[in-house]
Amino acid sequence: KKKKKKKGPEGPPTLTEDDFGATVLKSQNAWMVLFRDGEAGEEAGDGDEGDGVVPDDWAKVASKADGLISAGEVDCKVSAKLCDSGVALPYIKVYGFGLDEKDDIMAIERFKGDQAARALQEASDSLPDATLKLNAMTTDHAMSASAQEGRLLLILLSNKSEPPTMLKSLALAMEDQVAVGFYPNPDPQTMQRFQVPRLPMFVSMFASEAMPGDEDLPPGTPPGAMQIGIKPFDPLMFGRPTFESVFAFSFNMVAQLFPENADAMLSGEVGTRLRNAQGGAAGDEGGEGGGSAGAGKKKAGAPKAIVEISAANWEEVCPPRLFERRRGVAHVRGRAGGGQGVGGRAHERPVRVRVGRRQLPPRFRRGLRRAANGLAHHGRLQPQKAALRRLRGRLWHRIR
Repeated sequence: KKKKKKKGPEGPPTLTEDDFGATVLKSQNAWMVLFRDGEAGEEAGDGDEGDGVVPDDWAKVASKADGLISAGEVDCKVSAKLCDSGVALPYIKVYGFGLDEKDDIMAIERFKGDQAARALQEASDSLPDATLKLNAMTTDHAMSASAQEGRLLLILLSNKSEPPTMLKSLALAMEDQVAVGFYPNPDPQTMQRFQVPRLPMFVSMFASEAMPGDEDLPPGTPPGAMQIGIKPFDPLMFGRPTFESVFAFSFNMVAQLFPENADAMLSGEVGTRLRNAQGGAAGDEGGEGGGSAGAGKKKAGAPKAIVEISAANWEEVCPPRLFERRRGVAHVRGRAGGGQGVGGRAHERPVRVRVGRRQLPPRFRRGLRRAANGLAHHGRLQPQKAALRRLRGRLWHRIR
């Protein structure tokens, strides 16, 4: 007996006979596709393996497919021509990385529906490993070679012995602009040199010429000598390390050090996909609710215009009343440099200004007061101020 699917990660998109060839067979990415015979919102009951519906762990495993590994589903009731006859549903097919692997029928692996983890590992194994294996002896050589080629050097320092799938995807996606290295099990001296307090951690290395008058140079360093710069990945700016966030981090470094290579990163397949995804997310955020009453989704619309703050329009955008010396913080979106995005929205970050607490709606003021009373009741007088600042920032973000 079938039962409704429990809440969890959303499943991948459903492919049909019209778009399967262009999406999967003509893509360089590795694909893992679930062939099912049921609604996506249903799951198998206990002991119902082979009844065709979505397995329990499929959505969770498919959500781990990122970078150059994609996931999809095929409903065999709708697209029967794509499914193998005489094979029990559900099953998973893995289409390896590259176009040649997809043309070879014998190279396409098939797994049972409850073997999603094995299918993901098979898709990962199909990615060529273009990462550089680094250690204390080869890191400086890799840095010199990258500088001569005009590429950034991105290194993952990890306590694992093999590079993860995400790193292999990054090495292939940025091969012409960024050299990607893997440094397993670094010693404490290496971690101190790379300014890494914990593992795993991404760092970028780049070369710069010594300029006369630099205060940080060792005594006797001749002008023009190559200096090695290190920039660790900052989670506060880019979020947790994912394929998209590390790609954005690398793009920002390339845009500063090798501007001529930045356009190539954006115009590539991965850069275009990430920019389109950001544009779609902005459209969903700025769109108005619509559709049928049962849909429950917002209709995508054009992104909201972002006002560029300058000396000429500062008083208009930020009137003097915002600068009352009272507690509370507001965020004004403006182009003030920096940022972590990719493409046209890459250099936007919030500008913080002071705002009076009484300008908040009454329901939010009551929430602040309750939070303050709760903290004071437990004797946390000093942490109270920091907690209130964080809470005000979240509440004001909801107001916006």
